[in-house]
Amino acid sequence: MRQPDGIPATTGSQPTIFVGEGPASGLIRELGTALNIPSRQIHGNLAAAVFSQAGHLPGSLWLALPLAEATDELLLGLLERFRKALDTDLPWPLLPRFTLLVARNVNSLSRLACRILAESQRDRNLRPLRLVHYLPHREGCSSRELLLDPATHGGGPRSSCRDLPPAELVAALAAPADLTALTTHGFEACADGGGGIVLCGRQVDLPSATFQGLGLLSCGCQPLCVRGSIRVSLARLPSRVLMLESCNGLRLADSVLRSSFNLGLSFLDGEGVGYVSSLLCSQGGAMAAVALAAAMASGRTLGEAAALINALLYCRRGEYPGYLAIGQPDFRVTEPPGDAAVPVISQITDAVALDFGSAYLGEILVRDGAAVELASYGSLGLRLSPASPGEQIYWFARPERRQEGIPAASSQVRLFLFRFPEALGRVRLALVNRQEAEDSARRSLAHLRRWLDFFALAGLNKESPEVFHHLQEMQTQVHTALARMMVKMSNDASAWERLQECRALVDRTVTLARDEAVDWLAAKLLQPFWPTNLYTPAYLSQGLRDSLCPNCQGPAITKGLKHPLSGDGRQVTVCPRCGIVSDLPADGPFTSLVLAAPGQVGRGQPLEVEVLVETSRPGEGTAVLVCPRISAVGLCQAVPAPPHYEFTPTAPGREDMRFRFVIPPDLPPHRYFLKAVAASASDLAFASRVLFVT
Repeated sequence: MRQPDGIPATTGSQPTIFVGEGPASGLIRELGTALNIPSRQIHGNLAAAVFSQAGHLPGSLWLALPLAEATDELLLGLLERFRKALDTDLPWPLLPRFTLLVARNVNSLSRLACRILAESQRDRNLRPLRLVHYLPHREGCSSRELLLDPATHGGGPRSSCRDLPPAELVAALAAPADLTALTTHGFEACADGGGGIVLCGRQVDLPSATFQGLGLLSCGCQPLCVRGSIRVSLARLPSRVLMLESCNGLRLADSVLRSSFNLGLSFLDGEGVGYVSSLLCSQGGAMAAVALAAAMASGRTLGEAAALINALLYCRRGEYPGYLAIGQPDFRVTEPPGDAAVPVISQITDAVALDFGSAYLGEILVRDGAAVELASYGSLGLRLSPASPGEQIYWFARPERRQEGIPAASSQVRLFLFRFPEALGRVRLALVNRQEAEDSARRSLAHLRRWLDFFALAGLNKESPEVFHHLQEMQTQVHTALARMMVKMSNDASAWERLQECRALVDRTVTLARDEAVDWLAAKLLQPFWPTNLYTPAYLSQGLRDSLCPNCQGPAITKGLKHPLSGDGRQVTVCPRCGIVSDLPADGPFTSLVLAAPGQVGRGQPLEVEVLVETSRPGEGTAVLVCPRISAVGLCQAVPAPPHYEFTPTAPGREDMRFRFVIPPDLPPHRYFLKAVAASASDLAFASRVLFVT
């Protein structure tokens, strides 16, 4: 099987250590021998050797190198090759894994190697395990903590979520942990711990400098920290693994700072054996930290956990996979469950239930044709309903081909589900067409925008300022909310339901705007008023064509109008005999609106009017409202009108409505106009015809 761009296939075998030149090379080879991991000594350019030879090796890579050789060329090259591997159809187990072995200097590297060796000989089943995720904020820090007790049946998991003030946070950070994940703001040497706490990456034994210079921070010249009053040194953080989900948390040879000021290197000066952070600016919110914590709590290796969060970033919406790990690739916080089989779903009906038990990270292979097709177009969405309460479930998907021995044309989708600190447990899964859901939300928001435009054109923003301001506020709120939900649709299991709730709110607001507009139009139609006159000043002509008048069947002209900003269009038919007889939205929900009625009616007589509405698509969440009126052109009292008619089309077609007017006996004989508006969620149509009262 050909590997992409020299990427090694990960087959579950032990990693290979690539060792650069320098005084630490002998130490690294001894570490490899003690861990029974083969090593390769590289002379010359380490990056070139890794990229040329790695594709011929099975398993994952462990790059042991001096700090000076951990250049951006090497690190970005590794990440770029992983990104290209994600673009192939290689199954997940065959994608590359790689970690680094690097420290501040030879002494630091020696201590780190000793801790890694000691860690490999530790029995992970002897003591409880503590994994914690911190989310700092202005007043303190939110904490999500998981305790696993291997001595009890099933691991004895206990989870808790709480908010910590600064004093309690300092104590929590000082407590031993097996994994500490921090989602925060930071840069290279300093990170925000919340509530005035500074997570400090300054070398502990760094003597105070007597001069300023490039790459030197002020804390190198004075004991005080300019960023906060409470300083927590990462070198004294009692955690086996630290993940910093912050900007530039893993900068090495090409750092803008001197190596004495470095978050990762300082942590590895202490008790840590693994460090994970981003080479670039932070991406992904808290999801990367949640994914890594869930993976490590489920017994995944450090190398796979780092690959997992990079795949999460890239597969969910194309973000660059910028995370790297320092530490042994196959290091685990806890042992994986005995049954590691990945469930296979051949067909997803309305909902499928899966039980992941006490796992925090779950995999599913989906071979349902609809799911594979949606994933190939980037439109796959999921609804996940956990049986147990707790934090939300995140997910991402990656299309791939099946394993060796199965035709290459066969494909599948690998789903990853993760939650922390609660286990996944039993989960119900249903497919969602993400593109359809997002397009529907966009249409709803476009409907609201169109009604706001109508309010402005009609002057309703001044006549009904309270309603108009309410509509504007709702537009602002739902615009932001819908955008966020659309972003989360690719990874947040609860995003679909929240998107639907937000869209329902938009639809209710649209209905309010439509009803207000129709009521206003109903009163205006009694006067010498045509809605087309509202649009004409703000719309450009888009050409003319000959047509027939729907009322008298005489020659007529249909002209196109288009708004220069929104692109909304209208088709207006004008008859020399009957005036404006039709005004329809172009490519809108109405294909025709026609009034069928006698050409004349006697005073005091009933008038039967038939309104024919043809719709091109269903009513998009709200009913169609139809309102006919007889325009008395302001000469006398209004003709009593029947109530509005409301219907909800379920398919394209025609709706026939009958209305009955009673012409007042004192109505002067005159030419009048019979008018009607039809309003859906998205737009309105208008029609009129001449009526003689005799």
